[in-house]
Amino acid sequence: MAFTFDSTLKGVTANSYVSVSTADDYFGGNIFNSSWEQLSTSEKEQYLVFSTNRLETELFSGLPTEDTQALSMPRKSVINPDGTDYLDEDTMPKRFENAVLELVMQYIQEYKEESPTFSKQDQSRMSNIELGPITAALRDTKEHSLSDLVKRHLRSVGTNFWLGSSPFIPVVRV
Repeated sequence: MAFTFDSTLKGVTANSYVSVSTADDYFGGNIFNSSWEQLSTSEKEQYLVFSTNRLETELFSGLPTEDTQALSMPRKSVINPDGTDYLDEDTMPKRFENAVLELVMQYIQEYKEESPTFSKQDQSRMSNIELGPITAALRDTKEHSLSDLVKRHLRSVGTNFWLGSSPFIPVVRV
């Protein structure tokens, strides 16, 4: 089956929240423009679909605006970030588009760049923990993690993310 890119708002076969044209405009005024410009149109589409698919795993407030739309956004009954009104049901929220595009850039930096840096966040990832006779293997969550910037954009359109430390309290057996 051939890959078909579709960024139609509320589309039945949509697989991207953002068009290549919108992404080109966004990255045109961005310091990461050269990384984006080096990609072929097909690669750009693949990054946009990959980022959209990642965001589709999140839970959003409100309801899809159409029963037939393929993607979760746009939605109805989502309160505007300033709390005064609801988000427009007939447009993609700008901050949501920005979240998709920042996630695209995050993925480009993590997977496409020839000499990625080993960040402090990467150093904190572990594959195994040993405590006496107990060994626990941890799964790698790199491809599923969202940057704080992406989370901030998403929180403004009806998602809830914890920034900074985990919301979970460790249980210690004594």
